[in-house]
Amino acid sequence: MKQVEIAQRLGISKSYLSMILSGQRMIPKHLERPLSELVRKNHVQEVPSKQVVAGSSPVSRSRR
Repeated sequence: MKQVEIAQRLGISKSYLSMILSGQRMIPKHLERPLSELVRKNHVQEVPSKQVVAGSSPVSRSRR
């Protein structure tokens, strides 16, 4: 199943689904279970975890 089909089943846009799958957006509570079931059934890339490592921040390469 393609991302556009999954997005349609969830009632969201393909671009929003793409942002969720890439970790740019958090998964809304009401979509957690339906999305995980669709992902599991259709072997779509994994849904990102909501866990955040305390004290972590992106490292900029320009700091060298």
